[in-house]
Amino acid sequence: MADNPFDDPFAASGGDGDNPFASTTPAFEDDNPFATPAPMPVSSVPAKKKKKKKSAASGSTGSGTKSGFRATSTASYTPIETSSRTAGNGGDDDGASMFSKPANAGSMFSGAASSLDYGDKVEALNRREAELEAKQVQLVQKEEELQRMLAKIQGMRPANWPRCRPIIHHDIKGEIPREFQSTVRRMYMLYYWTLLTLTFNFVVQIWAMVAKVGDIVGFFLALAYMLFAPFLALGFWYVPQYAAMRVGKASKFVSFFMGFIIHILFIALLLVGITKVGGAGIVTAVRLSQAGYHLGTTLCVVNIFFLLILLICSIAMIRVVHSIYRGRGGDLSRDSRALLQESAAQGAVFAAKA
Repeated sequence: MADNPFDDPFAASGGDGDNPFASTTPAFEDDNPFATPAPMPVSSVPAKKKKKKKSAASGSTGSGTKSGFRATSTASYTPIETSSRTAGNGGDDDGASMFSKPANAGSMFSGAASSLDYGDKVEALNRREAELEAKQVQLVQKEEELQRMLAKIQGMRPANWPRCRPIIHHDIKGEIPREFQSTVRRMYMLYYWTLLTLTFNFVVQIWAMVAKVGDIVGFFLALAYMLFAPFLALGFWYVPQYAAMRVGKASKFVSFFMGFIIHILFIALLLVGITKVGGAGIVTAVRLSQAGYHLGTTLCVVNIFFLLILLICSIAMIRVVHSIYRGRGGDLSRDSRALLQESAAQGAVFAAKA
């Protein structure tokens, strides 16, 4: 019989030992893949060996036998890359292993770490900014304190009032003794009331000009009172009163009394309302009423009310300051003579230098 190329040469030879592809493990009964395998004897369980690198040829063995099942059950599991496919199953294993690492795990952790780092940097910058602002406030406070100390050493008082254009130093709480602070504050309010009254007096003079009750002289005088009153009142009586309360010098009190008496006489003259004086007082109100200007008459009555309050408050305040002056042992006649002599001496020195 001719040689059949499909015959098994090892079956013809009748030997099993020379077949290198024969399985060394017992086959399942009747080759039923769903049958339960027979229990293995204890002695047949191989000893735990070190994990070796799996060869490429091991995946192609095991046709018709269960040796692959036993090797898999006894050997330890190794991680399987999701992108690799085994040669034995023809590349059908598309599922990821439970031990495999997610592909985007590194990016997720790196993104979370970067967001945490960004938040820490922002918080650190905010803390740094707050510290710098606190240091800046401390530096400003120290600078102001050094300026005050320098002013005290040099005897200088930096101007701080009014805030829009400082021309004098004004600090009632810091310079005036506590028992005189209320008096100085009332004088300060009286100063502002004077400015308000003189401004309203100019408005009433406009109505008097429209009604042909006033004249051009009174109009321009009222305008001059409104424009120059802040400086005249400041120099004539408020600043001398402030200095007298601050240092308690007798000459300052005398200067205040002289300037404030002029202020009281001036307010009384405006209250009367003489036409050529620039005051919209009682006389102006009567003439506006006779001309039939009811709105102008009403404004003039309001101005009279302002002038009357200013006059009464001025008289009351000069009495208060005079009582303080007498309480410090001041004598008006004596201090007036001393002030006149001092002024004459200063005039003589100035004339000699000229």
